[in-house]
Amino acid sequence: MKKRAPKEPEADIREEEELTEEVEPQDELEYDPVDHLAQLEQERDEALEKYRRALADFQNFQRRALQNEQQAREQGIAGVVHSLLPALDHFQLALDQDLSQTTVEQFAQGMGIVRDELGKALRLHNLSRLEVKVGDLFDPTLHEAVAHVPGEGIEPGHISNITQHGYKLGERVLRATKVTVAPGTADDDDQDEPDIVSEDQD
Repeated sequence: MKKRAPKEPEADIREEEELTEEVEPQDELEYDPVDHLAQLEQERDEALEKYRRALADFQNFQRRALQNEQQAREQGIAGVVHSLLPALDHFQLALDQDLSQTTVEQFAQGMGIVRDELGKALRLHNLSRLEVKVGDLFDPTLHEAVAHVPGEGIEPGHISNITQHGYKLGERVLRATKVTVAPGTADDDDQDEPDIVSEDQD
């Protein structure tokens, strides 16, 4: 039987050197704390810059929103004022009349024209008078009782007189109609009389 020749010592040394070269860490895998810190600082600076830009954009948005709100408010006021100018003109015409040549009826007619012009202007902005009439049941959401006054043919708890008209903007009541109410209530057993609001509270 033929024997295998033993390895030469030099061959074993070369194999060990090759294995050592394979497991040695490469340069790109080495950790450099200085480079890592520089990278973190760069990322921090980029994040701060993005934050500053976002903050500046938000502040500009707030500024534009306030400006737009102010402009919208001014335009709304200008629209109301412009619609009132014809009524103001009629007021001036009435005041410029020669009262020595004007009868009471003519002056009253002029005031009626002014009132109509003013009402027309307000209706353009969705303002309307509350529809209330004598004999209606008192409604605290629409009416303000200023006194208990009986009225001929008026049932208790119902309106006996209108002292000042109320108005609403759309469906929102701006001012309740001031009324007097017949003493008592529509149902004396279940309801109290309406509270009277003093005129001095206006």
